[in-house]
Amino acid sequence: MPTHIPSISTFTSVELTGSVDPKRNPAGAAAFWLRRDIIRGVFAPGERLATEFLASFYKIGYSPMREAIVLLSSSDLTVHEHQRGRFVAQVSLRDWLDVEDINLRTSKMALHLAVERGDIAWEERIVVSLYRSLRTVSSAPPTDPEQLEVWHMARRALHSEMRAGANSAVLSDFLSGLSDRLERYVYLFGDRSLEAKRDHHTQNRAFVDALVSRDPTRLVNAMEEYFNFGKPVRDSVARRLAETGEPSRQRA
Repeated sequence: MPTHIPSISTFTSVELTGSVDPKRNPAGAAAFWLRRDIIRGVFAPGERLATEFLASFYKIGYSPMREAIVLLSSSDLTVHEHQRGRFVAQVSLRDWLDVEDINLRTSKMALHLAVERGDIAWEERIVVSLYRSLRTVSSAPPTDPEQLEVWHMARRALHSEMRAGANSAVLSDFLSGLSDRLERYVYLFGDRSLEAKRDHHTQNRAFVDALVSRDPTRLVNAMEEYFNFGKPVRDSVARRLAETGEPSRQRA
């Protein structure tokens, strides 16, 4: 059964509902809801994704719900077990450390490529994305579940747009999947109180300024500052996983 965390399908903020229309594209809407709900911990690791139950949970037809589950099958958020169905992917300290390491390395590579390859239209897009991120409720993560999701989505959109300057669909798709997994671990195990005094807005401005100026030295400094400030939260995920003994296991 789902956890006590409210489903994104119940939220009404236009920042969250504008990209999905369950009347015109019910499968797409359900796939979006399910993906974000898995990331946010509405469905726990190892939980079975039964089509009939999810159709009722999201108040959507059986066929579009089944299609939504298929749409998510290519992600690393779910796993298929022979003759048992599809389940939410398990978590482990080993997997987290791997995801964290590769995400950092490939993000840095994408940003360096963006400095080399990004065009004027890309510069304009990241400035607009920065402006939108500044309009979120606060620099640090809010506590209200819906506003926290708005905050996460604005921040994610900005960083996705910054990396898009690398002009590589392969790299963008790969980093998007890594971001899903990274964000899920932070939602499930991260100590967000450690970010209460962190000024994301200032750090994001430094990031964008370095990219727009095409200054590799400024970019390295901005990246190091940003990733170093995020280290306490990432370390809290590792500690929590070690304390709870979350293994990399197969279902019995």
